[in-house]
Amino acid sequence: MTGKTKKAVALLTAIFLTVILISDSEHQQLFSEAEAAFEAVEEQEYQRAEPLLRHYLSAFPPESLHWVLVEWFNGEDSIYTFENAELALAECRKHTNRHT
Repeated sequence: MTGKTKKAVALLTAIFLTVILISDSEHQQLFSEAEAAFEAVEEQEYQRAEPLLRHYLSAFPPESLHWVLVEWFNGEDSIYTFENAELALAECRKHTNRHT
């Protein structure tokens, strides 16, 4: 491998790792917000939970690989699945009289 090739590989590796780290940070922030939303639902603070749940659910399309992986890694009973987040959002809307 030439010096130029090594530099190119190092640069591409650095870019790839930076993208992964940024993505992971954003993903962890999303899960943190979801956790706060589910805690708010448990505490019956529905007005606080609703926007957090809407944001969490809208982060990825319902059929996306993200939700499949969430269920696969966390189990279908996990609060973080799309279905359980939707149920929590419905609970919030029931108590805040919002049906949109």
